[in-house]
This record gives sequence, structure tokens and C-alpha cells, in this order.
Amino acid sequence: MKNGLINKALATVRDIPAHWTKAPEGKHICYKEFAAYSFGGIGVNTINSLMSYIGLAATCMLVGSAYGIKPVHLGWMSVIVNIINLAKTPLVSMIIDNTNTKYGKFRPYLLLTGVPAAIFICLMAFIPNSLDYTVKCVLIGTFHTLALLFQSVYALAFTSLAQVLTPDGEERTSLLSISQFIYSLGPSIVNIVLPIFAGFFEGGMAGFTAYRVIFPAFSVIGIALSVWTFKDTREKIIVPKDYVAKVKFSEGIKSLYGNRHFWLFYLYNILGSMKYGIGSILTWYCIYVMQSDATLGIMNAVIGTASVPGMLLAPVLAKKLGKKNCLILFNLVRAVFTVLMMFTADSPVLFLGSLYLATLAIGGDGVI
Repeated sequence: MKNGLINKALATVRDIPAHWTKAPEGKHICYKEFAAYSFGGIGVNTINSLMSYIGLAATCMLVGSAYGIKPVHLGWMSVIVNIINLAKTPLVSMIIDNTNTKYGKFRPYLLLTGVPAAIFICLMAFIPNSLDYTVKCVLIGTFHTLALLFQSVYALAFTSLAQVLTPDGEERTSLLSISQFIYSLGPSIVNIVLPIFAGFFEGGMAGFTAYRVIFPAFSVIGIALSVWTFKDTREKIIVPKDYVAKVKFSEGIKSLYGNRHFWLFYLYNILGSMKYGIGSILTWYCIYVMQSDATLGIMNAVIGTASVPGMLLAPVLAKKLGKKNCLILFNLVRAVFTVLMMFTADSPVLFLGSLYLATLAIGGDGVI
């Protein structure tokens, strides 16, 4: 078995030059596209990961500690943002449904929304702390809403692009399994570098300087890499040049709100945001309980490896158990170890161990 895997790996390496710009027979994705989506995706997910550092929650060091916004006000701001986010869903769907450019349906938004998302994320760190408290809350809420608006479309464009690179479901699953492992390096690097380097700046994670230096640096790198994804991928959708989609907004609204699958998926995403949000407690735990910025950077590196097994095993488990059963399994694993975290807060080893195992299910969940 070991020799078989080695031979397969060597055959793949030899196959790369021959199929760098032309997909192998029976396939739709060449290695150039594979690399552009996977490694360019590091940039997309680098910017996406910065959103966790500007969250409207008390556990967010920038908003909750540096700016000193009260938890109750953060709660109200979060409710307002979620309402706006619900209202923008049909609008974004309508815009994308009616998009038909020579660059495709999704690729243009990697450029059109990536830069604004990065700008508003950076602006979150440059609001003068001396401003009136109410004005400060309004600006934070506004910048966060705009950052979330552009970033959500940016992320949607990237994830949806994988669906149109090939019509072959098995090839698509293989792409996601490997590429997700590669582009998850973006968030991992951010989560390691930011806390460790924050210790060299005044205030650390609870100050402003670290964010004002690191946010712009990561944003520039992220946009540059996402341009690579835009440039070297091609959507495999055949649409006549003279075709004009006619999706009326009123018809879209009517269909949307009568679509139970949409609401089930939307509810899953809302609950999913809470599920993924469990990871944000790591920052709070390391800064306030363990009182160490450096420990946060190290633990981010350790926790970052947890999702890899799930990513790589997802295609195999999907074939054996089915996608629905896999989704249930990964979420049950996540839930069990999340509950254990509630009873192990007094023990850093048990608490962080539970968090690691809870995170292990995230990689597989994302691929499925």
C-alpha cells in the first residue's frame, strides 16, 4: 500500500508538466488552474480570516478591549448587522444571477469586492479612540457592516468558483479536499503571526498599533494572491454571448421566501456561524485566562492543524457513508467536544484539547 501511494505521487509529479495548461483526458481542470485556485485561495482566505479580528463581540480584542465598546451595545449592533445581512441576501443573489461577463459569473467579484472588503477591514483599526462613544459605535457598526457585505460576496465568489471549474462531482470533491488544505494556510499564518507580533507593539492584542500595521500588510498580500485566482482560472459555463438573464427582483423574492431549502440552508449557516464562533474563544482564553499573546500565536498554529485530517478524509468518508451522514457525523463530533469545553475551563490542557478535537470536524464539514 505504501509503495502504491508513493508510485501514485510520483506519477502525479511527472504528469504536472504535461498537463499544466491542458487538463488530462476525461478531466476539466488543468494543474495551472488547480494551483491558481488553491494557492491564490490563500490570499482570499487571508482576508476572510481578518474578519474574525473585527467581530462585534466582547471576545474581539480590538472592538471589545481596545475601543472599549460595552457587550450590550455590541449585542445590539450584531442584531442590526444580522438583519441587514438577511435583507441583502436576495439582492446579492439577484446581482450574481444576472451577471454574465466574458470573465464569467463569479470571477469578476474576486476583484470587485476583495479590495473594498480589505479597505473597510483596515479602517476598523483606524477609528480615533478619542471620538465620542456614540459616534465611535456608529462608525464601528458602519465599517463592520460594509466590510461584511463585501467580504461575504468575496468569499461567495471564491467558493462558488469551485462549483463551475468542473461539472464532474468527483473531480470537484478532489479539488476541494486538496485545495482547502492548501488555502487554509492563509488563516493559519494570520492567526500565528498576528498574536505573536502583537506582543512587540504597544498594547499588544488589546491595543491599536498591531492591527494598523498587520491588517494593511496582510490585505495587500491577500489581494495580490486573489488576482492570481482571477487570472488563471476559467469557468466551465457555456452561455451564449447574446443571452441576457431576466430575473426580476420581485419574482426572485417570491421564489426565495417560498423555498424551504433556502431557509433550511440559511438556518444552517446561522447556526454554523455560532459553531465556527466557538473558535474565537481561544483569543479570549489565552489573553485573559492565560494572559499571554505568544501562547495565542502558538495555540493558533497547533489548532490550525486540527482541520487537516477532516479535509483529507472527507472524500473517502463521503463515498462510504454518504454526504448527509458525513455532515451529521462531523457536526456531532464538533458538538460533543464543544460541550466538554464548558466543563474544562479550569484546566488549560483539557480545555485546549477539547477545542482541538472540536476543530478537527471543521475541515470535513467545510468540504462536504
